[in-house]
Amino acid sequence: MKSLSFLSALALTFCILLSPVCVQCLGAEEIDIPKAVADADLILIGKIPVAFYIRPRAGKTRPGAAVAGYTIEAERFFKGAVQHPSHPSHRGADQVSIKLIDFSKKEKESLRLPQSSKHTPSYIYFLRLKRAGYHQSPREKPLSPDKWFLPATAENIKAVKSNLPKPEEWGDESEGLRLGIRPLKSSYFSDESIVIELYIQNVSDRIILIPQHRLWSSDYYPFTHFSGRPYVEFEKPLGIGQKRALPPVSLTPGHIYSESIRLDSWQWGTSDGLCPFRSGTALKIKAYYDTRSIPDELRFLALEKDRLWKGFLTSPYIDLKFEGRRK
Repeated sequence: MKSLSFLSALALTFCILLSPVCVQCLGAEEIDIPKAVADADLILIGKIPVAFYIRPRAGKTRPGAAVAGYTIEAERFFKGAVQHPSHPSHRGADQVSIKLIDFSKKEKESLRLPQSSKHTPSYIYFLRLKRAGYHQSPREKPLSPDKWFLPATAENIKAVKSNLPKPEEWGDESEGLRLGIRPLKSSYFSDESIVIELYIQNVSDRIILIPQHRLWSSDYYPFTHFSGRPYVEFEKPLGIGQKRALPPVSLTPGHIYSESIRLDSWQWGTSDGLCPFRSGTALKIKAYYDTRSIPDELRFLALEKDRLWKGFLTSPYIDLKFEGRRK
């Protein structure tokens, strides 16, 4: 009995040394699934988070080194997709990295992690994206430090899927896929972020591999662009200094891949040279997704060229209106 108590105390001491914050390894509380689905930028099923550490200058990580964050190996995405470039040693594996440097002191103190259990090997995670800079990939953070995961039970998965937003209309099917877009709201102020959600659904009976909309971490969208009426074109050209592509997305039959983009951060061109988002303007916008030509310089995708879906998709038009500035 004394031996058991000693081992328990030793294990507790080791956990305290490893943890830089007061992490409560508790089971997830009940959360408002409809609200979490609506608010999250990224929803995925993944394994238990694995801690990674700050490496000392001498070399390998020592016991007791400070935890720098947690990595979640994703098994399936419900909303969004992994945003960072794949590391060569993890090619083919979608991993989400949560860095504690992005947390405030209060958030660190209230952070909870799911328990490791043979009965619950996987969890559903609700994450939001924090933009680090205009030419940098957004970084993942929990939707809420204490309420950001649920056990991946059949009941919870069904609840999440039933609450996922979908476009009101879809474009024509092509080679097993169809494209739809959805604005977060129909009317925007002229000085706020104009967020558009893009959806690609697999309507075939086979697994289809497609490139992500955002292909490099510097907001490079080579396969996606928008046009509108009155005449306007939107594109996101090559970013500066980025050489690594994001991993492709594997779509199973019926699965929807979605990603949110800020249309106001894209380059635009109009027939009159005036800003398309000015107050009093009304636009009809549609999206295009074209993978018929894949540039050779995209080295990560070049390895998958024979397996990637090749085709052209268009979405129906959506209406956008722009009002005056926010008060």
